[in-house]
Amino acid sequence: MLIEPNPLELRGMLDTLRSWWMDQSPDKTHGYDMELLNQRFGASAMVLPHRPYALLTSEFRNTDHSAYLGTINAPAPMRNKWDPDAVLKEAKLVHFSDWPLPKPWVMWPHDAVTEIQPNCTKMGSDSYQYSCREREIWKDLYNDFRKRRKDHCRLLSATAPNWPSWKKTVGAE
Repeated sequence: MLIEPNPLELRGMLDTLRSWWMDQSPDKTHGYDMELLNQRFGASAMVLPHRPYALLTSEFRNTDHSAYLGTINAPAPMRNKWDPDAVLKEAKLVHFSDWPLPKPWVMWPHDAVTEIQPNCTKMGSDSYQYSCREREIWKDLYNDFRKRRKDHCRLLSATAPNWPSWKKTVGAE
């Protein structure tokens, strides 16, 4: 994403955020970074293809990758061409998006990891072996973020919130 700094646009974003913050409706669906950018620039921004420019961490939790791969209407053998290592390698930007999990600068509640982490996948229909590669990559992305933040910014992650309370706060309950 390339955004030119602009004091008027900043004021517009802050006004939007304030109005969202004041909105007490139970069905509000805004308040996240991507929604703010879509609201402010959606009508005027040029959209780049998400692949390989924007990979969401939640893609590693999905079981159907046809939307990301662009193979929704492709024959079945093509829809299953998912290689998590290759996808990560080709990605130009990884966006942490695993709602309702907090962003990576907040530590994970233990219960949250168990509930949210990617499932391991069976290696074959008649196999007893499983691959947990998506889970490994997903956890490594978060751990790498925290390590770099600590090493380069000298900042530690915020304490993990109480998971049931957090889910209620963000509307996941």
